[in-house]
Amino acid sequence: MFQYGMKGMRMTRRVTVSWSVSLSAWCGVVCLDLFLAWPTLLKAESRSWKYLSELSAEERRNIDLRTDTPRDTTLPYLPAEPYPFTPPYG
Repeated sequence: MFQYGMKGMRMTRRVTVSWSVSLSAWCGVVCLDLFLAWPTLLKAESRSWKYLSELSAEERRNIDLRTDTPRDTTLPYLPAEPYPFTPPYG
């Protein structure tokens, strides 16, 4: 560090870096990140769901497949009863 002019004021030299050096360093970081993340990106996740045809008879017994349930008059994709449960808090 160098001292200039005022008592107790310390200043350091500024290091200037050309744009090509900073760009190549940035590209190096991005390439390194992609190289490290590539195996995770390519990893195939196993399914967390099953088709109906893949369910056993016991599992199918627990599913309600009815489509004739009462619907909301203003928003037909919602059930008619907004909350089919009573909250545990009072």
